[in-house]
Amino acid sequence: MCFTQAEPRFCIEIETKRTIFLQITYVTKCTALFGTTVLYLSVFLFFFYICFQKLALCREKLRSERIARKRIP
Repeated sequence: MCFTQAEPRFCIEIETKRTIFLQITYVTKCTALFGTTVLYLSVFLFFFYICFQKLALCREKLRSERIARKRIP
């Protein structure tokens, strides 16, 4: 909205620049939000992967201990 008594073309240019600025701001915020979400998801999946690997190692160790106990009379 233009409150000056300037010529209409000047008001339209100001409104166009303001609209473009708001669109760029919106896209930037959405991109930042998406990037942050992807970052947190990646960190979560990485820690989940590490825990899953440790769990697999523990299961393998228990299994090998059980097999070793069965072999000893």
